[in-house]
Amino acid sequence: VHQTCVTSLAAGLLFGLLAAVGSYLASQNPKNVWLSLGTSGTLAVLMGLRFLSSWKFMPAGLMTLASGLMLAKIITGMIKRPHTS
Repeated sequence: VHQTCVTSLAAGLLFGLLAAVGSYLASQNPKNVWLSLGTSGTLAVLMGLRFLSSWKFMPAGLMTLASGLMLAKIITGMIKRPHTS
């Protein structure tokens, strides 16, 4: 097994776990979106840089697009939500 395969698998599992935990936290409290925001933002930046260096849509472009859309959805939800203390 190549080192890059192990690294890619570990990163995929880590970000998948973070996304799952972030979704669970947001389902319990809609204001608790920070883990999801951080995970989506990090993925959008990292995979965006990878896409710009390779110009290959799979998987970097697809992950950039999906992460960017999730980031936009989270930020839009934060803006639309009433700011009550």
